[in-house]
Amino acid sequence: MNRFSENPQVKEVDPAETRRRLEAGTAIVIDVREAQELREGYIAGSRHIPLGSLRSHVDELLAEPEVIFVCRSGNRSAVATSALALAGHGNAYNMAGGMIAWKEQRLPIER
Repeated sequence: MNRFSENPQVKEVDPAETRRRLEAGTAIVIDVREAQELREGYIAGSRHIPLGSLRSHVDELLAEPEVIFVCRSGNRSAVATSALALAGHGNAYNMAGGMIAWKEQRLPIER
């Protein structure tokens, strides 16, 4: 079975909740965009794992209590969320709206 080919129900959190959980230390944020996209800004404290490299990081992410994925608009991060959920993680979330929504809410970014 290819655990990346199915699409279970994807749980989502909004950008403000993502920030709250990251700052509280209850979740890690994984940015699945490509390296060149990070120049447009990223969430302080997030980790970069491009979507294409996610398979090689599944075991380490399964060890995390809560994982929130982010991309530009929320599409690629939904794929990542689905993949980690299929691998058995019960607390994998997609940040709804991605970095577009984060910036629209005027939340801080790093460059």
